[in-house]
Amino acid sequence: MKKHLLFSLSSFLFLLLALNTNAQQVSQAPTLEANRTDNKPTYEQFNDQCILDKIEYQKDRTIFHFRYKAGPYSSIWLYSPEGAHPWFLKDKINNKEYDLIGVYNVRRNNRLKYKEVQEGSVHITADTKKEKTYFECEVHFERLPESVSEVDLIEGRGMETAWNHFNCFDIQINPLKEQKEAPVVAPLLVTELSLPVEAISDAIEKIEPAIVALQNETTEKPAKKATKTLVEVVESSDWSVFPTPATDILNIQQTEAQEAQLTLFNINGQVIWTGRMQGTSKTIDVSELSTGAYFLQHTVAGTTTAQKVLIK
Repeated sequence: MKKHLLFSLSSFLFLLLALNTNAQQVSQAPTLEANRTDNKPTYEQFNDQCILDKIEYQKDRTIFHFRYKAGPYSSIWLYSPEGAHPWFLKDKINNKEYDLIGVYNVRRNNRLKYKEVQEGSVHITADTKKEKTYFECEVHFERLPESVSEVDLIEGRGMETAWNHFNCFDIQINPLKEQKEAPVVAPLLVTELSLPVEAISDAIEKIEPAIVALQNETTEKPAKKATKTLVEVVESSDWSVFPTPATDILNIQQTEAQEAQLTLFNINGQVIWTGRMQGTSKTIDVSELSTGAYFLQHTVAGTTTAQKVLIK
């Protein structure tokens, strides 16, 4: 009988606070995979002079490393986004096109000629001292969405079949994927009060002595037949907190060694302390706290529960 009365009184205190608080789920922003590079992209060559060396997938853009194999008396034109024939990407599957951001790090036989193609275009001649000249550059586009799987890299709209333009077809694309995480349950926050704080305080002052008296009586005069106390009932769950009342230290134990968020707050819903536990046990120093009733919130794997503790 005493056990049920004690449990009912404690439950009433918790319900008073629960009526004035709510838990919030904070959705975490999705994160992207780490940057990666495809060093051997699969594509169809327009001719044996147009070569796609690799594709870089970055968080803000997709970069195509293009190389052109030229003869000793050849020359090339490269165009900026505002030029006459800038590169663009054609996604035939999704019927979309992606405009050029810019052309960077233009090299001739591995020597840097231009850090960026600007003012419409640049013109570069082959190295007449070499039998073959290789022109290399980075062709930058926005980060492609996950829905893209294949694109054509075309220099100039309507120039898909022009023999003197730098094209690569049917390039197999593997954009960065978003990694969505489970929502995090935020600590209990006080919202619109359904009961005045003064009423809760008055109820606590009237009920708390009865709880303490029942605990003392249970300790000093145990019943002939063993019964479970409130602490024993709590210890049978996934986590427990003891002793209560506590003077200096609160001990928290959980049945599994996993990371949990702990929040201690007073009867007005104000957060007094927050912390994390990694293993199966943790202690909290409460020696500086005022005498009274508090609630300890335990959050793990998206599940939040709370237990009442007394400080004396």
